[in-house]
Amino acid sequence: MSHTSESLRAAASWAEVRAHDQIVRYRRSGSGRSVLLLCPDATVSTLWPELVELLDRDFRVLVPVVPPAAELIRGLTGFLEGLGTSRVAVVATDTLCMAALELALFDTERIARALLVPCTRDELVGLEAALTAPARDPSVPLLVVPRTTAAAIAVARIAAFLGDAWG
Repeated sequence: MSHTSESLRAAASWAEVRAHDQIVRYRRSGSGRSVLLLCPDATVSTLWPELVELLDRDFRVLVPVVPPAAELIRGLTGFLEGLGTSRVAVVATDTLCMAALELALFDTERIARALLVPCTRDELVGLEAALTAPARDPSVPLLVVPRTTAAAIAVARIAAFLGDAWG
């Protein structure tokens, strides 16, 4: 694990939120505008260390323990409701990219931007197919940055994208 991943973990505290009949545990760190970070097993190991450092420094980062697949969207929606958070940027990696895309398309009141970081070619192909489907409300900006992108390029694009999220 990188030093920056460790710093996010060290600065984070665990909390719980109740929404409807569910309790969702999550890590929170930083301050400022909220970023919902969706990573398998609530880890940041699949992201660029430079991106983790940017998030930790400039945003209030919320990393929920991801609900089971059958309850994923309902659980994430309930999580955001329970926090009373609106207009968050969603950053998702790995297999959670499709869930983030679904949140962005169907919960435009809460989602300001969606950033998808697919780690494998299969995840990218799945996203390309989903992106060709017509959206109900195209008002949520979307950025897809494959994990194979060089860190300096990826982080510069992401910083600009997230910086515009609430502007």
